[in-house]
Amino acid sequence: ERMKLIYNLYLFEILFFSLFYNSFQQTCGFSDGLLSYGHVMVNVNYSTFIDAGFQLCHSSTYDSNFVETDIGTTNLCNGETNLLIACRQTNSPIIYHAALVNFSTTTLLDQPRVCANYLIYRTPGSSVGVAVQFQQQYSCDYNTLISGSDPCDICWHASGSGWSCGGSAWLGSTFERLIFTPPNGVIACDSSLTQTPTSSLTQTPTSSLTLSSTQTPTSSITLSSTQTPTSSLTQTPTSSLTQTPTSS
Repeated sequence: ERMKLIYNLYLFEILFFSLFYNSFQQTCGFSDGLLSYGHVMVNVNYSTFIDAGFQLCHSSTYDSNFVETDIGTTNLCNGETNLLIACRQTNSPIIYHAALVNFSTTTLLDQPRVCANYLIYRTPGSSVGVAVQFQQQYSCDYNTLISGSDPCDICWHASGSGWSCGGSAWLGSTFERLIFTPPNGVIACDSSLTQTPTSSLTQTPTSSLTLSSTQTPTSSITLSSTQTPTSSLTQTPTSSLTQTPTSS
C-alpha cells in the first residue's frame, strides 16, 4: 500500500507539472518552437534563428555581469538597439525564451513599454528585460517569486549577475544570455511583421474593426501593462481578422 501511494503521488506530480507547464506556454501566446516576432518565443532551436538571418553579437553566462550602459555603444552589438534578446541553458541547442526589443530609449522603474504582445523595459540602475505577466522591478521583475513564475520573462540586472529565464531564477553559470541582431526588415515592436499563426488572440474590444483578407492594418493593437496575451495573433488569408483599433 505504501508503494502504491508513492507511485500515485508520483503520477499526480507528473500530471500537475504537465498541466502547469502547458498553461505557462499558452500565456506566451503561441505554440513552442515557432518564430513569432510579435510574441515572446519559447523553445526555438538556435539554428532556426541563424537560418532566419539573426546574427549572434553577445553571449555571457548569468554568473557574469551584464552592463546596461553598454547598450547603444560599440561595447555591445556594434551600437545596435533593435535586438533579439534570449536565454537558454549554457550551450543548449534550444533557446528557452527570446523576444525582439527596441532598447533605443530607457524606461522608468515599474513602467515598461508595450512592444507588440508583451512588455519591455530598460531601466538604468535596475534591470532590462521582457515580460508578459509583469509585476514589479526589484530590481528584476520578481513575478517569478510572488506568483510561481512568469514563463515568458527574461530579466537581467542592469549592472550585475543573474537573474531569470522564464520560470527559472537566481541563475548562474548553467544559464546563458544571448543577444542577436535581426535580419533586415525585422523590427522590434512592429505589429505589421508577418507572424506564424498557430491560434487566435482573444481580446475584449470596446469597438471592433473587421478587416478582409486583402486589407492591411494601419494601426497597431495597444495592450496596457495589465493585459496578459494568452495566445498568438492569427492572420489567416481565408478568414477575417478582428482587431481593436487604437486610432481611427
